[in-house]
Amino acid sequence: MAERTDDGTQPDWLRSPQPTTYSATDAAATLEAAAGDVEAASSSLPFLQKIQHLAGIASLILSPISIVLVAMWASSLGGVSWAEGDAKRVFNWHPILMVRVSSFLNVTALIVMHTTNQFSPFSLQI
Repeated sequence: MAERTDDGTQPDWLRSPQPTTYSATDAAATLEAAAGDVEAASSSLPFLQKIQHLAGIASLILSPISIVLVAMWASSLGGVSWAEGDAKRVFNWHPILMVRVSSFLNVTALIVMHTTNQFSPFSLQI
């Protein structure tokens, strides 16, 4: 049974919302505002590309360094082993391999992004 107010009508929160209508001038104004946003964002694009390029170079340099540092850390925990029954040293492979895979995926993504040049930050805007 639907709730009713004292005067017999439905309360405001139960009423269905009225459909919103838009005119052609509203649509044109929205498109102009969106175009202005894209133009403003595009003006800072060269700076953002430089920062992205520097971050890519830093990632390429820091990836092998992180692998070496994690390997040194694992060796200080007792080293690594594939021997059966030596679970502690076998598990020491885990951080080394996790950092290696993360670095590999990161570097691969950077190479693909820079060689194809299809993944602009503004290419997905509507």
